[in-house]
Amino acid sequence: MSFLDLTGRRTFTTSGTPTLVAGPGVGVDQVTHFDGALDWLQSVEALADFAFGTGDFCVEVAARITRHNVVLVDFYRTGYSGWQLWVTAAGLVQWWRGDLSYLNGTAVPLGEFVILAADRWAGVLRLFVNGILVATMADTFNYSTTVDVFALGAQVAQRNSNYDVLGDIAWSRVTRASRYVGTYTPALPMAGTGDPLWGQTVMLFVSGNVAGGSGAAAVTVIEPVQRAVGLKQVSNGVFDLMFYDPEIDDQAVETLVYAVLFTDAEAPAGREPDRYLRRGWWLAADSGCGLWHVRRQPLGSAARLEAVELVRTVLEAHGLTDLSVTERSPAGVSGVVLDITGLYRDRSFLVSVPL
Repeated sequence: MSFLDLTGRRTFTTSGTPTLVAGPGVGVDQVTHFDGALDWLQSVEALADFAFGTGDFCVEVAARITRHNVVLVDFYRTGYSGWQLWVTAAGLVQWWRGDLSYLNGTAVPLGEFVILAADRWAGVLRLFVNGILVATMADTFNYSTTVDVFALGAQVAQRNSNYDVLGDIAWSRVTRASRYVGTYTPALPMAGTGDPLWGQTVMLFVSGNVAGGSGAAAVTVIEPVQRAVGLKQVSNGVFDLMFYDPEIDDQAVETLVYAVLFTDAEAPAGREPDRYLRRGWWLAADSGCGLWHVRRQPLGSAARLEAVELVRTVLEAHGLTDLSVTERSPAGVSGVVLDITGLYRDRSFLVSVPL
């Protein structure tokens, strides 16, 4: 019995007797069963793949557990800048990182398959359960060191048998790029060039064949969530989002959000002498996004929160939905960033706007 990484970057060896058993396993016909006592899969090859540095990443696993307090995907050891995706004794999905910081999500049910994902994009970590965004936190941590071993189904590098999985894993994927920035429709992972992020996929473990398929290579995606990556002008002063297309190499870097927030409209010179600070403001209060007003308010003030809400309202009027506009200050008052997430024509996006 062999357990394969479909990227070809490593082989897995086993501890104990993890076995392939009949699904259903969220679309695959077999799942890997772990008995909760010394069963796991591990690899010591290409470990640098999992040292993400300060870049974006996405760690996913589809699992069915029958007890809590289990480590599903492990690259952690005390004193190293590693990480793990696990379910706590309280039953919460949690992202744990090497500096002992963590992000708790929502409860993981027992006895049914769930798809868990931890995704970092532009310094924000997000946790998903079955495609639903359940928690976020600022995360600019440098995952810089290489832990001794990568494992599925147990905490291995810093061995603790209390965290052995009792249950099943259908598939797991690690990508050195962000895949999700808002609620998405879970889909089977794709092996090969049909996945627009295949070049950044550093680990893809699939237990069995796609139901009715002829092998792991037949794993297909249903409808990958696409990120807005550019701006295109469709008429004079009218812009639309451009989405990722694997056949398009020349991609713009601006977005519709910038078109809405940064316009040629300015505050009156008598109100603000600095022209940069005057941008993003309309003389008609019911027409503008209020970005100029945001800049003038103290961080954390009620007036600033109201101004941020005005930004959200105006973006919503331009066709964006499910919006969230939040501020973060990685460099203090001189380095404030607006993180804007939402949906545009049912596609998730995130735009970070430096103020």
